[in-house]
Amino acid sequence: MNKLSFKFILYNEMQDRNFEKRDIIYKWFDNSTISIIDGSSFQFNSNNDKDLMFSCESELLKVDKEEPYWIFTLVSQTDVHWKNIYLYDEFIAELKKVLSKNKCDLVFLTRELSKYYSGKLYPLFHDFEIGLRQTLHLALSSSIGQNWDARFFEAQKLKKKKKDIKSKSSEHIIEEFDLTDLTSFLLDKSIINFYKDGNNSLVSINYYENTENLILELIKYDGKVQLTSLWKTIIVPQGFNQYSEEILIEKFKLFKKKLEIILPIIKE
Repeated sequence: MNKLSFKFILYNEMQDRNFEKRDIIYKWFDNSTISIIDGSSFQFNSNNDKDLMFSCESELLKVDKEEPYWIFTLVSQTDVHWKNIYLYDEFIAELKKVLSKNKCDLVFLTRELSKYYSGKLYPLFHDFEIGLRQTLHLALSSSIGQNWDARFFEAQKLKKKKKDIKSKSSEHIIEEFDLTDLTSFLLDKSIINFYKDGNNSLVSINYYENTENLILELIKYDGKVQLTSLWKTIIVPQGFNQYSEEILIEKFKLFKKKLEIILPIIKE
């Protein structure tokens, strides 16, 4: 169960109003899903009939020749299951909406919700990235050989990359791929499949020093040539033929979209 707390500064952005009376601030919540109870508790009523209760402490601070401002500390009194952690997001969204509507600037001093999401999400992303990297490395080593990287990068660029990773104590170039690199490497149609008489050879477009060299290679080859992806040539033959590149690309796009929604929350 999770009990989170929130501490924030509330600045007045409207001139010529009395910002020193806390009851005026509380009045703003009359038509909100947040209720103020006895001036010392906040209650949030979600659309799913689930409530959050917070104890509340507030302090008015005054600085010479400056607008006074408030510091609020809200401590949850409700045990929230991880499946309902979204209630805190809804509460924060409603809090921001009410205060913004009433011309106030809200600045959070604590980031417990961000900390929670970071703690839960980072291990998942980390494990997913590690698993994808291992799968690619094992599949490529099995299909092409230990030195598969020599077929995917131009010689001088590969030499430089290998020199760079030594300074980082990495053992293989694939260790330097982040999640975006890995998904692109797996799904982009950047692999040339040369095949003839039942034999095939895979080479990345990046293997060629320039476009001219690539064109010359294609012209002189007397077999068939196909532009494809690692997913289709390396992974699908292992029994993963239920997904096409197109389906996976859409799934990764959806994953990225959700990630873009979550990351701003984590960074707040």
